[in-house]
Formats: sequence, structure tokens, C-alpha cells
Amino acid sequence: MVLNHQQIGSPLPRSPFSISLSSLLGAERPRTLRVASGIQGTKQWKDYCCDVGYWQRVLRQRSEQRWALCFDDSYWLAVAFMAAAFAGKVLVLPGNIRPGALAELADQFDGVLSDTDLIGPTSVPLLVVSDLNTTTEQDVGTEREDTLLSPIALLPSLSAERPELFEPLALSDISLILFTSGSSGAPKPVYKTLDLLDAEIQGLEACWGAMFDEHDALSPEAGRQGGSGDSKGALLITSTVSHQHIYGLLFRVLWPLCTGRCFARTNWLYPEQVIQNASSDVVLITSPALLKRLTTASAQSYRGVFSSGGPLSVEVSRRVAKLLGLPPIEIYGSTETGGIAHRQQVIAQQAFIQQAITQKVPTQKALTQNSTLSAESATVQTDENEQAWQLFPGLEARLSPQQCLMLRSPYLPSNDWYVTQDACELRPEGKFHLKGRVDRVVKIEEKRISLPEVEGRLSQHRWIADAAVIEDKQYQRAQLAAVLTLSPDGLAAFERLGKGPFAVSLRQAMREWVEPVGIPRRFRFVEAIPVNAQGKRQWSELVSLFSATDGLRPEASNDKGEPMRKGKQ
Repeated sequence: MVLNHQQIGSPLPRSPFSISLSSLLGAERPRTLRVASGIQGTKQWKDYCCDVGYWQRVLRQRSEQRWALCFDDSYWLAVAFMAAAFAGKVLVLPGNIRPGALAELADQFDGVLSDTDLIGPTSVPLLVVSDLNTTTEQDVGTEREDTLLSPIALLPSLSAERPELFEPLALSDISLILFTSGSSGAPKPVYKTLDLLDAEIQGLEACWGAMFDEHDALSPEAGRQGGSGDSKGALLITSTVSHQHIYGLLFRVLWPLCTGRCFARTNWLYPEQVIQNASSDVVLITSPALLKRLTTASAQSYRGVFSSGGPLSVEVSRRVAKLLGLPPIEIYGSTETGGIAHRQQVIAQQAFIQQAITQKVPTQKALTQNSTLSAESATVQTDENEQAWQLFPGLEARLSPQQCLMLRSPYLPSNDWYVTQDACELRPEGKFHLKGRVDRVVKIEEKRISLPEVEGRLSQHRWIADAAVIEDKQYQRAQLAAVLTLSPDGLAAFERLGKGPFAVSLRQAMREWVEPVGIPRRFRFVEAIPVNAQGKRQWSELVSLFSATDGLRPEASNDKGEPMRKGKQ
């Protein structure tokens, strides 16, 4: 059985407001059109064109070819992204810019572009963008022992009266390197060209561009509204996810940039910010990790809510629909494949939702005022068919012999079938159900964590002789647990410190390399990792070591002294 939403090669419908990355900087747009906004200030189209023009000239004068983009501010990421493209450079987007992880990827790039004085590999130059009006250079290599980037050039952004015009880009000639967790334990580079990202941007606009009113896109009204940077009617794309990964890069930066919609320069970090800033003029790009933490209803509805990084349960989808006034649109995909499918598990009464958005009335109030339908029933209806994933236009799917999802996609560099590691059940009309991963990459708080990588990081510590890491699902949220054998140094440290301080010190060392959610929360110490006669690890026995027989929470049991256990062989 082959699912075929739309034949590959057939044209995707295009919004009249959508502009290709190729012709983006040559587009005629109102000079005062807002590009990005935040506490750092509002940047307009004229600023953006000038900043990209300045940085492409800087980069063209540099011999380094591969530039890592490491940014906190999404505006400067957008500047560096297009400047490097127009300068003919290879764009490198590290997903993890922590010092140790960035230094380990040093052979993947020749220089770093950033908006902060971050710490990374000594062997490459760092160019730091700032709003200073002078250009200075300083060598900080001798100022502090942990500084690994030298020299630092503080280069100013450029404002000019006339923005530069740019020749169209040959997107298929511009390379982008992203990274994802591979089953080998090391970050795996994923090679793309910008035409693949551009195709996906156009596909997103075709699917959801109608969600945004015309006056929010490329119109004189939008330009005039953006003049002061304080307009209340102009749409704002906000986010709680990093732009260093492909989901955030596309949804919170490149899609708004191509369609003339203003995006927020920095993330919201807390559920309270998501609730307090809800508005019919705001689109939220987020993840299940944050949506699961929402408990309070917002006074207004968002224009749209997108979630990616892992599937939402039906219960969470219902709760989000109630609290935010509309159901989240879930996106399924990966760094390698780009977007694959989408779904909305909760069927909202769109007439009432649209009434609330149009009249800027709190959604729950609009629903409750309707005499024939309560807010409860209006926002939580579900349909089994809606829980299935719907292929994006242009994709085909079938099952591999191992019953994993296989794809052909315009977002892949080849028309060959791509085999995922997701077990799948196909349904008619381009829909399917996912049945879980078949490899050792797991999702913790919607971040892909390679269990072999965590094992490798643990094993390289002088205290650890061997490590086995599993996903622990005994408590309300998934977390990692590790079974460890200790080296002689580790045994001495364990006796000297005790289990609690030993575990704290080990976790602290792991922070240099691993995302916080990828650090094991529970440890068991054994003389040998349990294996069978063939030398294969006994995963069921590893899991049994973490049976919560003492009734303690994981945080408590982590610091509880316990005897060294013997692993069976």
C-alpha cells in the first residue's frame, strides 16, 4: 500500500504573499515593514537589507568557507543566514552550542558567526555582530583560560538610507549542514541545500497561509503599521523553541521572513508568558514540553498554535484547546526529512473560534455566550480519524519490510525512498498512525536524545568504566536512568563523597556535553553490566534495577546511599 497525498513533482499552490528565499532580498517591500521585534528593539525591512548587505561584504572578504551560525537573537540569525548565502558560504547550524559540544564539532566549520562572546574551538575565528558604531578587534585568547574563540571582531550593523538589491540566489548551490542525534552516539551531520528549505516554506504557506489575514502580509497597510514598531494590528510570530533546529529555523524565522510577517527576536521561556501574551494577533510556535505545563486559561485566543518535537496525547490536546481557545496543529518530521505530516486531534468549532478572533473577544466567553453549545463541548470533541497523521502535499509513503515508514518527499535531496525508524500503520487518504521508534534515539521533553551518545559521555569520565542508559517511564514524565560500573578512581570518589554528592558531581560534569534533559536522573552502580551468553546487554534486567521498591521519588533515591549491586552475566 502506498499513500499518495499529492504526486511528487506536481506544483504546490502558492500564496501571492509568499516570496522565495532566492528572490527575498530583491523583493519590493515597504521600507518600514516590521521584520523582527523584541526588547532589543524593532527591526524594519530597510534595516534588514542593510544589515545583510554589510555582512555579505564582510564574509566575502574572508577566506573561511564554512560558517557556524550560533545565535540567541533570531533577527541576527536571519541576517547571518542570508548574508552567508549571498556570500557563497556553507551554512552550518549546530543544534547544541554548549562549549564542549561546539568544540567537538570544530572540524565541521571554519568560522563562527554569533551575537555573543560564546566559548568554542580555539582554531577558528569568531565574528560577533553588535549594534556598535565602531569596528574593533581584540584577542581574548589570553584573557581567560576557558576562551576558545580567538580573535573576536566586534562588527557593527549598518543603517543606510537605501537598502541594497540582490541578484536571485541559486538555492540548489548553497549548502546547509544541520546536526541530529545519530544511533552511533555522535552528532550526525545532515546535508541540505536551500532549495529544499524553500520548497518546505512554500508548502507551509500553502497549507496555513490562509490563517493569516492579507493585511498582515505584504501590503502598504502592513508597512505603515510597522513604522513605529508599536502597532497592535500587525501579526507577530512568537516561539518557545530554538531556531538552531530545523523546526524553529523554518517556522519562527524563515517562513515569516519570506511572507513578510514579523517574528519575535527571543523565546518565551515560561507557561505564564504564553498565557499572558495570547492574542488574535499572535501565532505561537511551541512544543509539547511547554504545552503540557499549561494550567491556566488565556483571556484571548492565539491566531494559531503549532507544536512539534513529539506527539501530544489526546488529553493534552483537549486541555490546550480549552486553555488557549483553539486546538494545536502538530507537526511530525525530522532534521533529515523535513516536514512529513500534520494533524489536529481536537475538532474545534471553528465558527465560534473565528468569531472570537475577529471580534477580539475572549474565546471562552464567545463560546459560552452561544446558547446552543457550551465551551466544554465546543472545544474538546475528538475524532479517531483526526488522531491520524496527514501527509504534507507532495509526499508519498509506504511501509518497509520492518513495518517502518518510508517516504518520497520534495524536501529530500533524492527521489529515492527514505526509510525512517518509526513503526507505522498506514490508513487511506494519505493518513497513518505512528507506533513508536525502533532505534535507540528517544524523545525526552521533545528533544531527541541518543542513548549511545549519553553512554559515551558517561564512559569518557575518569570515574566511569562502563555505562548503560535506558529510558525510565515509571514516573509522570520520561527521563533517563543509567547503570554504571566504576573505575578505581570512581570507586575511591564514591567512598569519599557518598552516593548523593557523587551523583551531583557526575551530573555537573555531564552539563558540559549534554542537554539538561539528556542527563540521567537515576543511577544504579554495579560490578558489571548484565549481559547474556552472546555478550548482548540484558535490557529487561537493566530496567528491573530501577524498580521503585522503596517508594521514593527519583530525585530522593538519586541521593540515597545504597550498596553496590552485582550485575548478572
